[in-house]
Amino acid sequence: MKRLYIYLGKRDKTGIKMVSLVQGPKMTARITDVKQLNLDSKWEQRLSRIMYDNRMDYELFVEHADDYHELRDKLKIKGYGNVPTSCNFEFPEMVSYSKPESANIKTMSRVSTMTRRANQPAQFIRVYRA
Repeated sequence: MKRLYIYLGKRDKTGIKMVSLVQGPKMTARITDVKQLNLDSKWEQRLSRIMYDNRMDYELFVEHADDYHELRDKLKIKGYGNVPTSCNFEFPEMVSYSKPESANIKTMSRVSTMTRRANQPAQFIRVYRA
């Protein structure tokens, strides 16, 4: 099981908001329905509320990483700018580094997409679609 960081990525890739940290299989995905994470009902309600409140400017993503610095490097490769140097979560009570909440995301379908930054070769990544 890996650490899965749940974050809101700004649609124009100028920044992110860290939401929570859960435990689950290794994956990268854009979340369209919070119920697919199979979390506790109170966390699902709070995540869906955050997703609803920020729906015009942000999209909800989940991505695996060993620590925040690795996640930050992955986001920079994907083209996100202005990524914070330290993570401040929207749900600090849900974040537990010793034993994070478990998420079951095996039902998500796989989709290959291409990301490309200016003046760099194309990079293919596997993305799960909710």
